[in-house]
Amino acid sequence: MAKLTLPLMALDIIISLGVSLIYAVGLRSALRSLKSLRPLPTSPPTRPVTVVVPARNESKVIGGLMSSLSRIGPSRVVLVDDRSDDGTAEVAKSSADGVNLEVVRVNEVPPGWAPKPNAIMAGALRASYGSALLFLDADVSGDLGPLVSAASRVKAGELAAFEPLFVCETSLCKAVQPLFTALLHGFYGFDRALDENDRHSLIYGCCWALDPYTFWELGGMSRVRSSLLEDRELAVVAKGAGVRLVPYDARAHVRVASWRGLNDFLELAKRISYGTARSMSLSQFTAATVGLALLLAWPLAWVPLIALRQLAAAVGPLISYVLQASLAYVGQRAEGLKGPWFLLSPLPALLLLIGFVLSRRSPLSWKGQVIDPAKLRGT
Repeated sequence: MAKLTLPLMALDIIISLGVSLIYAVGLRSALRSLKSLRPLPTSPPTRPVTVVVPARNESKVIGGLMSSLSRIGPSRVVLVDDRSDDGTAEVAKSSADGVNLEVVRVNEVPPGWAPKPNAIMAGALRASYGSALLFLDADVSGDLGPLVSAASRVKAGELAAFEPLFVCETSLCKAVQPLFTALLHGFYGFDRALDENDRHSLIYGCCWALDPYTFWELGGMSRVRSSLLEDRELAVVAKGAGVRLVPYDARAHVRVASWRGLNDFLELAKRISYGTARSMSLSQFTAATVGLALLLAWPLAWVPLIALRQLAAAVGPLISYVLQASLAYVGQRAEGLKGPWFLLSPLPALLLLIGFVLSRRSPLSWKGQVIDPAKLRGT
């Protein structure tokens, strides 16, 4: 096999250096992001806490959350049943032993509202100003006592963010989740969220807390009513208003069921990418796709190059793969996964790329609904 020409070798080196540098920066940032997490308090709550749980067709998991809450007895739980047809509310009631549970039924989503912001708002309206607001997804479970304790301590002008442990039940999830977690911390992590000079902020939609006065001063969810990433957008709005982020490490206490199948992850990738992809012109989108393809797929280029006996040309991509896999390893450690899953880092990279492309070409599906973000009528 003939050697690559000098221009192609030069291109190989340039791309490899650029991709490797990006992953090296992401690796450093991911470690900084995880180190910025605070430990949860272990003492009892200092004031009442109202837990707001938006739920749509969550009968399979809502019982686990209610059982977890029944062990600690928060002041009040408001379950917002968002048009469920699988008996979510009935399962919650049967599992809420000792929980002061109120069920609010949403039968229609107002025009201009995404379903989840509307459900969160409906639940928050039922809470008193004397209690802290803790928002939990239906698939949260675990030892939630420290979480409620931390929520009770949130002050006016603060936003508490909780880093959960994402639990994978399938091999595909275990192969994909490490890099996904690491990319979040590496490029959109808490280190950036805590930087006053960076507009970016971060909370996980599964679990966050606010003082009710701060929540309503921000405008509640009306500020992000049409957002498909209401958690990130609300954090950005809060930061812009001077609200201070307080990130907690809740991985030892809080478990969240991660996505299961391939379609679930692609829909997640589409939801993350939708706003960016749809705001671009065709030329910008094409350029962004090529750039992402190089960043996400280049670390796999060493395989065909070695097969073609281009050993010198394979060195650069191999180095970028090592850095990509190292970044995925940080994510794997963060999620408590065992095994060599991080070595499969090119797989989630490819799926993220596919999700980005699909986000411009196909509608979104959420909880069994097809959502048109341009209309957001909650159909």
